[in-house]
Amino acid sequence: FFLFFYNLFLFYIYSFFYFFILVFFLILCYLFIYIFFFFFFKQKTAYEMLRSLVGSEMCIRDRGKEWGVDKGRWPRKSVAAMMSLLKNAEANAIAKGLEPSKMVIKHVQVDQAPRRHRRTYRAHGRINPFMRCPCHVQLFMSQAQEAVPSPKSAPKKE
Repeated sequence: FFLFFYNLFLFYIYSFFYFFILVFFLILCYLFIYIFFFFFFKQKTAYEMLRSLVGSEMCIRDRGKEWGVDKGRWPRKSVAAMMSLLKNAEANAIAKGLEPSKMVIKHVQVDQAPRRHRRTYRAHGRINPFMRCPCHVQLFMSQAQEAVPSPKSAPKKE
């Protein structure tokens, strides 16, 4: 008879102990996930993103999958063009008296431009077309607006 109560007592003590272990484990998991997302998914600046593209840390994924493998690209020339465009926008912001660290990209658009026709000379007197495919790039930047608190009372009508 006493053995039954002793086993029941031990069951409650062990279950209470396991409950605390489970809670402690869940808190550790939560902290790990928070730290992981804080360090690896923090908001990057445009310069950091473009540098990671050039440094082969990150690629731009293509739309389709072929043979079960994702395809991607590391566009060095277009990244260099965008970096120079961002430097130009930063210089314009400084010239206008704005703070470059508070600038935010509002709009980016890339359109096709008319093709440029040239010639390339081949063997045996042949000539082939040598086409260039330029583009027009629009980049709109503005200074980030600070949040203005709403008034606590309604405005008085007179």
